[in-house]
Amino acid sequence: MQFRTDFALMSATLASLLGIACGPTTGEDDDGPAAEGSESADDGPTTGETGGSGSSASSAEGDETGSPLSCPAPLAYAACDADQPLVLGESDIEGWMQCGNGVAHRVSAEACVLPPGDVCAAGEGDGGSGGVNGTCVEDSECTDADHGRCLLEPLGGECGCIYSCETDADCGEDQACMCRGNWSVCLPADCKTDDDCGEGSMCTIEVSDGSCGASSGRLTCTTPADSCGSGSDCSYPNACVKLADDECGFRCEPSEEACSDGGRPFIVDDVNRVAEASASLGWCRSAPSLEASVDGLPRALRDRVARHWTHGGLAEHASVASFARFTLQLLALGAPSELVSQAQAATADEIDHARRCFSIASAYGGVAVGPGPLSMEAALGGGQDLVTIAESVIREGCIGETLAAAEVAEAGEWAEHPEIRTALAAIAADELRHAALAWRFLDWAVLQADDRERMQIFAFLEAMIETSLDTAAAERGDSDETALDGDLARRHGVLSRGARKAVHAMALRSVVVPCAQRLLRRYRDGCSESLEHAVA
Repeated sequence: MQFRTDFALMSATLASLLGIACGPTTGEDDDGPAAEGSESADDGPTTGETGGSGSSASSAEGDETGSPLSCPAPLAYAACDADQPLVLGESDIEGWMQCGNGVAHRVSAEACVLPPGDVCAAGEGDGGSGGVNGTCVEDSECTDADHGRCLLEPLGGECGCIYSCETDADCGEDQACMCRGNWSVCLPADCKTDDDCGEGSMCTIEVSDGSCGASSGRLTCTTPADSCGSGSDCSYPNACVKLADDECGFRCEPSEEACSDGGRPFIVDDVNRVAEASASLGWCRSAPSLEASVDGLPRALRDRVARHWTHGGLAEHASVASFARFTLQLLALGAPSELVSQAQAATADEIDHARRCFSIASAYGGVAVGPGPLSMEAALGGGQDLVTIAESVIREGCIGETLAAAEVAEAGEWAEHPEIRTALAAIAADELRHAALAWRFLDWAVLQADDRERMQIFAFLEAMIETSLDTAAAERGDSDETALDGDLARRHGVLSRGARKAVHAMALRSVVVPCAQRLLRRYRDGCSESLEHAVA
C-alpha cells in the first residue's frame, strides 16, 4: 500500500510532545523495527491472527469440518440447545432466536411491530412550551418513504419523521428487515431465514461489535468452520466477523466497521463498550456545504459512509467516558496535576470529535444521528492498582490511540471534501497528543513501580505489542471492495479493512515499538530485556 501519511513526521511529533525520542532514528544501534520506519507494512510479521478462538495449524489441508487447517480451531456448535427469543434492550426481536452458545439466528421472516406514532400531535414534543418543537406534528406529514411516523427523538426532545421497515418487502432484493421497534432497518442479507442456509447452518447476523447493537451489520449463514459465534467469543480489539469468500467462516478479526475505531476505547471487562446509535440532534450540527455536496451521491455510498462516521462518533463518544475514568484513576494514584489537567482536556477533545463525526454521519444519512445512553455498569470495577491501570493505559492509549491517530491521519490525506479533511486533521492531531499523554503516564507509572510491578507492566506491554503486530500483519481480503469501490469510499474518509491494517502495521513498527524500546532502556537495569528482544 502507498501511504500518504508521513510516519517519520508523526513519530517526530510524538517525540516532541513527550520530550523524549520515540520515533524512527538513524545512526543508533537499534536492531529492531525502529530502523524500518520507511518500509512497506507488508513486510511485517506473518504469524497470523490471535483471536479468542484457539490456535491455527500451518498445514493447508482440510480437517473434518472441510475447512483448511490454517483456519483457527472450529467452534463446536453441536445442536442449538437452550434456544430462547432474542432480546435486545427490553424487547423480543420478531422472528429471531438465540442459542445457548450465544448465536442469534432468524428462524422466520416476521413482520416488525412498529409502535404507534402521532405522539407529537398530542403535544408530547412541546418541551413544556405549549407548542411542538421539530419538523413535524402528525404522521401524515412524513411521506418521503413508507411507514413514516412523527416521533420524538429520544435525546433531542424534538419531533421528526422516522421511516422504518416493517417487512422484508420494504427492503431491497438482497436485504432483510431487522426489527428494532421505531428503529427497524434494512440490512444487507446473504440469507433471510435459517431455511436459506442448509442443514446444520443458521442465518445469523454479523455485527462489527456486539456493543453497537443490531442497527448495522448483515445477515449471513454460519458454517462448520466458524471459530466464533458472537462478539463475546473474541477479545478486544477483535470482533466475530465473516470475511468475503473466506473458507474459515466466522472468526475473530478486526472489523472494517468496528465500533472501536477512533478515540480511546472504553473497555469494561475486556469488552469495548459504546452506546447504540440514536436519532438525535444533541450531538450534531449543521454542515450546509457537506449536505449540498452529498445530495447527488448514490444511496448505497451515502449509507456506507454514514455508517462509518456513525461508528466513529460512537467510538469518540465512548472515549469521553474512558478519559473521565482515567482522570479518576489518576487522582486515585496521586498523579501529578499536569497529567490530570491533560486528561480533562482530552475529555473535551473527545466531545468535539464525537460532534464532528455525528455531524458528517447526519449529512450523509440525511437524518440526525447521535449516541443513546452509555452504560456505566462495572466501569470502575476491577483492580485500581498501579499495574492494572497501567495495563489499561497501554491497551487504550499507548497502542489504541497511537494507531487511531495514524489511521485518522491517513484517511484525512485521501478525503476530498474540505469539511471532512478538516475534521480528520483536527482529530488526528488531538489523538496524537492523547497518545503522548498515555506514554507520559506510563513513564511516570514505571518510575513509581517497584521491581515486581515494573516487570508486570513491561510484560504486558510486550504481549500487547506482539498481539497487535500479529493482528495488523495478517493479510485478509477487503470485504468492502466487492460491494463498493474502495477508492470512491476513501474520498469520503473511509479506509478499507486492508488499508487500515497496513496503516496499523506501519504505525506499530515505526512509532509504538521504538517508544517501547526507549522506555525499556531507561529502566533496563531493573528489568528483563525480553521486550526489546521480542520486538526487535
